[in-house]
Amino acid sequence: MGETMMEIGTEQLEVVGQYVRGRIHEWMGESDMVLRERIVRVEESIKSQLELMRLGFEQVDKRSEQVERRFEQVDKRFDRVDKRFDRMFALVSRLFLTLIGGFITVIVQLI
Repeated sequence: MGETMMEIGTEQLEVVGQYVRGRIHEWMGESDMVLRERIVRVEESIKSQLELMRLGFEQVDKRSEQVERRFEQVDKRFDRVDKRFDRMFALVSRLFLTLIGGFITVIVQLI
């Protein structure tokens, strides 16, 4: 199989180009219009999806802000409970020390 190379000149390329440009609409015909319509529908669908995604992200942002505020409230409540436990521990410690002191006093008096 011998391969022959043929050089195509600029003039011949111009002729082929003009021929293709003259016939391309016939070759593409309805399929070109169908493709363009499909492209437009796809673009509209993508725009719609982007809008839905944007709205979804906004809702997620709002919800995360609500959750953050709720965490702050819970954190404050834990701080209050922690302070309450500290006060109760201090009270119980004082009572325990008072009782121990009283027992020691009684034991010393009995001896």
